[in-house]
Amino acid sequence: MGLEEDLATNPPCHPRACAIQDCLTKNSYQEDKCRAEVDALYECCNKFYQKKGDDAKTLSCPKATLLRLKMEQRKQGLYWQIPNEDDLPSDHAADGDEEGVENDTTARDHPDEGLDDDLFQEHRGLGSPIDFPSINTQQILQPLQQTADRVSRQVEDFARRLDRFHSSRNTNRATLWKDALDLAGAFGSIAKSRRSQTSSDLLQARHSSRTEESLLALAQEGQHEVQRAQHEADLWDLFTVLTGFQDPKLQANYARTQKLCLRGLHRYSDDSEIWEAFLGADKSAEEYVEILNWLHKTASASRPSIEDVTESLRHKADRGDGIWSAGWLFTKESVKSQKRNRSWPKPLDRSNPGLQSSHIRKSDSRPLVAQLDPDAKCREAAALEEADEYHEQAAWVACWEMLRRGASAELVRDWWSERKESWRAISLGGAMHSSLSDQDRQWTRFIGLWRMNDWTASCYKICRSDKVGSKHEAAVYGLLCGDVQAPLQVCAATDDYLFVHLNAFLIERYRDFGTAFSQKESRQSYTPGPSRYNEIRRLVQYCQHNEKTSAEFRDPLNAIQSTIISKDFGSFFLRQGRALAQIAMKNGQTSNLIVSDGVREDNQAAHTTASNPDGLRIIAHQQLILKSLGFLQELYTKHEAVVENNLTAYIEWLQQEGKIALIPLYASMLSAERSARVLGAVIMEVTDMKERDMMVNLMKRYDLDISCVLLMQYQLNAAAFGLIDLDNPKTLKPVSIAEYVGAGKTKKLKVKSGFMGEDMDESDELLIRCLEWYVYGDKQSWAQACRVGSTLHKYFISKGRLAAAHALCMRAPLSTISKAALKVDLKHTSSSGDASEDGDAEMDGFTDEDRAQPISPSKRRNNARRPSALANNEQPAADFAELADQARTWRQLEELVEALDTLEKWNEVAEEVEKTKGDIVHMRTMKKVMQAALNDVLVSMYPLLRPDFLSRPSDEAEAIPLAKIRNHYLPECVLAYNSVLYFAGHAITRSWLVQCMDLAQEVATNDTLTEAFVASSRMKELVSAFALSSQALLHANEQGSKKGKKDEGIEIWQVKPQDVGLAKDS
Repeated sequence: MGLEEDLATNPPCHPRACAIQDCLTKNSYQEDKCRAEVDALYECCNKFYQKKGDDAKTLSCPKATLLRLKMEQRKQGLYWQIPNEDDLPSDHAADGDEEGVENDTTARDHPDEGLDDDLFQEHRGLGSPIDFPSINTQQILQPLQQTADRVSRQVEDFARRLDRFHSSRNTNRATLWKDALDLAGAFGSIAKSRRSQTSSDLLQARHSSRTEESLLALAQEGQHEVQRAQHEADLWDLFTVLTGFQDPKLQANYARTQKLCLRGLHRYSDDSEIWEAFLGADKSAEEYVEILNWLHKTASASRPSIEDVTESLRHKADRGDGIWSAGWLFTKESVKSQKRNRSWPKPLDRSNPGLQSSHIRKSDSRPLVAQLDPDAKCREAAALEEADEYHEQAAWVACWEMLRRGASAELVRDWWSERKESWRAISLGGAMHSSLSDQDRQWTRFIGLWRMNDWTASCYKICRSDKVGSKHEAAVYGLLCGDVQAPLQVCAATDDYLFVHLNAFLIERYRDFGTAFSQKESRQSYTPGPSRYNEIRRLVQYCQHNEKTSAEFRDPLNAIQSTIISKDFGSFFLRQGRALAQIAMKNGQTSNLIVSDGVREDNQAAHTTASNPDGLRIIAHQQLILKSLGFLQELYTKHEAVVENNLTAYIEWLQQEGKIALIPLYASMLSAERSARVLGAVIMEVTDMKERDMMVNLMKRYDLDISCVLLMQYQLNAAAFGLIDLDNPKTLKPVSIAEYVGAGKTKKLKVKSGFMGEDMDESDELLIRCLEWYVYGDKQSWAQACRVGSTLHKYFISKGRLAAAHALCMRAPLSTISKAALKVDLKHTSSSGDASEDGDAEMDGFTDEDRAQPISPSKRRNNARRPSALANNEQPAADFAELADQARTWRQLEELVEALDTLEKWNEVAEEVEKTKGDIVHMRTMKKVMQAALNDVLVSMYPLLRPDFLSRPSDEAEAIPLAKIRNHYLPECVLAYNSVLYFAGHAITRSWLVQCMDLAQEVATNDTLTEAFVASSRMKELVSAFALSSQALLHANEQGSKKGKKDEGIEIWQVKPQDVGLAKDS
């Protein structure tokens, strides 16, 4: 809407005030994100005061003087500045205490809250904005924090009650309807509790040391929240009542009553008995009564007092405050004047000579009535004095308001008796005394209508007559007879439109029942006519597009209210689900939660509601209740994915607010696939181990399939980053591990510095988290875990992301995950006995002494056949072999990454040795460091030398990437390993040069290694490297060295060593 349209609303600028609250709610009360909305309100308010003057009032705007001060501050960029007293307008303080207390009575009246009226002063409309007064930051943030805390408590309370309902469904199906209605009632009680807490906080703040301006801001915010909490509580009350009418047991009662209701009535039955029989036999009529009751109650609570509504008209009537008893005061004076001038002892008559020309209204020369009875205006086709016309209009506005608020006949009678115009109460019809209970006295005007055909016909004729003095008079008579056309002329809100139509539908059905009662001798039972909810739904659609009422649907609570009244839940939930999908696409957000069916939703109210957290919460819980009662079966059958957007959007909001502990509960109420998808998306962001433990425990509590959740998380991550070839990459981005240094005779291979890299992107991090979560898997999900583990390793290695592959090994190692999921370490214990016990002092089959000296491949293999931890494991041998076989590729790829890591770490040590080789003292320390690094290389390289390394793919598709990895990285690792042994033979002990020869033997006898070198065309490099190592060994100088076990094997070369720098006998 534009500026002019917002100014034309009632109250002026109301939509812009609502926009501020919606913005703050959406952005978790971060004021900086709502500056544009505040500026828009101030623009509207400024225009309002320019048109109406500074003395004008609107519930949506601050006072004119304060508004200008704020606008000036905002121009200077001082959004939250604390002003000095000199900065305030001189009349500001004086006005502050006088306005509002006496003049304002427009707020919803909740006497049970104990709120003092003067707390809120003049800012009381349904859309009162949060005005940001110039106060200190603490005073601004504290009420906002209190609001956030109240919202948080409400969300948690809703979840607790839903959890109880969910738990009871597993044990007791017989009480479904009672439990569901109790749940809806509990939600209403929670909203009332929030309202009470807000009111209490406001009262406490009022007695704190706050400035007047801060109290005003707090009152505005608090009153708005009180009203919204009350509105929500009212909605839950209405939802509970109308849903209760659908109880199958109640439906059966209506069917029985329809057969017997006419038999229980007789010619002496009074109107109240007939009314009660009517409601007992017509479910739709009783629903209409409940809706009208609700509309009466909310109108009484939210609309201004009748005195305030008629204030402007009474002011124009020129009678002073509160003077109603004078009647047509000025017209009466004109009639008396005519009689005095004519000395006329009898009542004036229009036929009196000269009366037509002298007895007229001065403003427009219209003839005035000659007599003062209520029918004079219509009978004489004459007018009243202008002031009396305003008085008459005010009277009929008061009548309309009393009917709109559901005032009983007694209350109407008493109200007009006080004002000496009892005839108006009589004109509203209905028996003044009946046997109806006090709470049903508002229906007094209905109970005689079944037999008052002449009276209703007269009311209809009056409301359609062009001689009626005001549209409110026509509207009143239209309501009394069940007409729709005349009352619609005074409707200003959607509630008014609904009230008028439901009033007409109820009267129509009651008169039909009266006809059936009159014909009871020839009718055995009563069959009510069809309900009119289709017409109500069309009316709601009309209001959504009507200029007068369309702005109301910006408030999600109003949209939900219309849905409850029209019983249009199926279409409403579907529209909301589509709107959520459209919003996600429009904003360019890639949500893993929201699903689209490709249908465009153009309903603006649906988009507004879909963007509001309170709206999402209410919709989600109403949908869950109705689904549990079986109302939405057809909707879910046709549009399950879209309709579940409403619940998943609420889950997404819970995640944003950090309420992850509540998410499994709501996810458990989705379809199995959607539940896994939602939780898979949610747990991506859960990194704290305690929170992960909690999430898994909750998923188990609600019988959610954890393995499906973990798999969906992995698939979502892969899809989100477009990793199409994640499972089996078709290409390999090779990373060089070794590089040549020197030239000519000094040219040799060494491990390349920093080849592992350090960079990881977001996709790497999220993919690693996928595997981390498998510590919560079990035997049933083990094959899936192995597939994910091996796939991620293949992907990272093939893409050259060695840093990510190393992080994967560190954060989600096979050892840790197998221990957690299977209670056995499949990394250091295998069914084939090719590894040793984890944590043993002689890890990997080598003693500390062995680690200090070269070990032949045969000895390595012999030591590896030591008894394994399998003997102490409870897993059956066959099962264990199967589990280990499933993890084979994962284990071997992890071993490859570990070998690469130890090679890089060795190189770091070797480079440090090269830099400090002249420092003999430092070198003694470095030799120990080198020995430790070398031991790690030995251990990590051993698995790579097995004949079956990466040679047993799980399927043909996996064979391709494994072959690429094997053919590139095995030659790289062997060449790098040879360079490590070469360097160790010079820097630690020449005995390591013998290992180069053993390595040559290993390659020659290992078909896997041989084929890898041939496939990579690197056999020539291998031969050259071994030749260099053998040359160094042949020239090794062993003079002065003591022969022993440590140097076993070297004497076969029978050489004299050269002087090799750092090499020293130990």
